[in-house]
Amino acid sequence: MSGKKTSPDDLLSTLEAAAELGITRGRLNVLLNAGRVPAIRIGPTWAICRADLEVVRVRKQGRPHKKPGDKKSPYTPRRKKSSKLDEKKKKS
Repeated sequence: MSGKKTSPDDLLSTLEAAAELGITRGRLNVLLNAGRVPAIRIGPTWAICRADLEVVRVRKQGRPHKKPGDKKSPYTPRRKKSSKLDEKKKKS
C-alpha cells in the first residue's frame, strides 16, 4: 500500500479492483499472491488501494520474450521416431 493515509473509500476488494483493471478476479489473485500488486491482507480478503492499481495498469501484458541464449523449454515435443512401417515405405 502507498505510504499516504488512505480513506476507506479508496480501498477496493478484489472484485472491484479486477473490474477497474479489466482483468478477471482469478488473474488479480495470482498477481496478489505473487506480490506484484501492493495490497494488505485482512483475514481471508485483500484490501487494495485505488492509487496502487497504477502499478498493474502500466505493466506489459503477456509472457516475456525469450532471449537468444535461453535454453529450450523442457516441454518441447520430441521428434517422432521412425517406425518399421515408415522404413518399408521408403524402400518401395
